[in-house]
Amino acid sequence: MIDVVEGDAIRRLLEKAARTPELYRRLIIVSPFIDEYGWELVTRSLRTRRGRVPRVTLVLRPDAVEKVSRWAGSRQDQFDIVVRQRLHAKVYALLGFRSAAHEAIITSSNLTAAGIEQNLELGLTIRGATDRLASMVERVGHFVTKG
Repeated sequence: MIDVVEGDAIRRLLEKAARTPELYRRLIIVSPFIDEYGWELVTRSLRTRRGRVPRVTLVLRPDAVEKVSRWAGSRQDQFDIVVRQRLHAKVYALLGFRSAAHEAIITSSNLTAAGIEQNLELGLTIRGATDRLASMVERVGHFVTKG
């Protein structure tokens, strides 16, 4: 399924990762800007009593890495950080153990309070209920993490 979404879809995607972590193998977050609100949403998705949590890949601009590393503190081993020099893309993806669980949001929203809750933002969500859609989500994930 492909659908139009607003900025708060990012919050809902991260909440889904927290509610049903056993369904997902990887959470990919691509955002040039991240603030404390956005970071709290990410870490909340990792605080689950349900056991397994997905591996988190953060694709960031170089100027965001120090801040995120400081926030991560002793939990840095839960994150893979990919640095992209001229990053402007904003993508949020959950890759499931089953392709039907794949979901990606390609949006104008940064991982900030303004981008998620305040600004007028727009994006598309792709859910992998078919092989073709699942393949699209996989390709988005590969593109943003491998270049």
